[in-house]
Amino acid sequence: MVFDAGIWAPFKKKNANGKLVQVADKSVKNRKDFEQLILDSDRQINDAVKYLKEYKEVLKRRKSKIGVACAYGCILQTPYEFLVGMNDFMMLVYEDRQLIEDMLEISTQHYVKMTKSLVQSGVDFIWPCDDVAFKTGLFIPPKIMKEMWVPRMARIMEPAVNAGVPVMFHSDGRIDDIVEDLIEMGLNCLNPMDPYSIDYREYKKKYGSKLCLSGNIDIEFPLSKGTPEDIDKDVKEHMDVLKPGFGYVATCSHSIVNYIPFENLIAYFNSIHKYGLYQ
Repeated sequence: MVFDAGIWAPFKKKNANGKLVQVADKSVKNRKDFEQLILDSDRQINDAVKYLKEYKEVLKRRKSKIGVACAYGCILQTPYEFLVGMNDFMMLVYEDRQLIEDMLEISTQHYVKMTKSLVQSGVDFIWPCDDVAFKTGLFIPPKIMKEMWVPRMARIMEPAVNAGVPVMFHSDGRIDDIVEDLIEMGLNCLNPMDPYSIDYREYKKKYGSKLCLSGNIDIEFPLSKGTPEDIDKDVKEHMDVLKPGFGYVATCSHSIVNYIPFENLIAYFNSIHKYGLYQ
């Protein structure tokens, strides 16, 4: 099972009533705006550890084989999605790169502490998430991405890698330009192989001996707009390519959303069990 340990870096500010609230209004346009924010780091980390321990204890009492993973780590997406806004964020990469670097660095320091705390508390694997790409390629040119994002994500993963705790990474879009970097960081599993961007056959050939692959079954078609027969066919095609070598986590390209018909959801589960079993 996976729970949200802090997807968004906990940048907060005081509202009109003096209460700390998460920043989500894209109001940070310069250094002065950024310096007025408060990073609610300890609370987020303590909450994550608390929930992890509770889940682990329940599973232990039930003698369950289910593992517990934590999703967190949006160092790039937090500022472009909530603090700054996409257009202004991309402009600042060129007009005030040091400000962007500082946003990423403060978030990175927070998430390094998060990883250490989760590993010490017995997490079964970690799941850093950060959407960094369009369906055609990275949001930021690869050279800049490798300078300011790659080393920081490596630091976030490092405590888990050093402890032998598996690492899964999530980003939508086409992330070809950083997959080898992620492998060098110690990545074990890549998710979700965005079906609008990535040919799973190509990724199996290129990375199947280096990574476990996860996802790619499209929540739009076949899951939302297809028939149970379409789903059965699509799952089988994925399994035929991705299952050999024990390197595939059978799942879809995003969350199971409420507009997926119930009969399609059941067909999806049944098809995974039908074609996913190893003899």
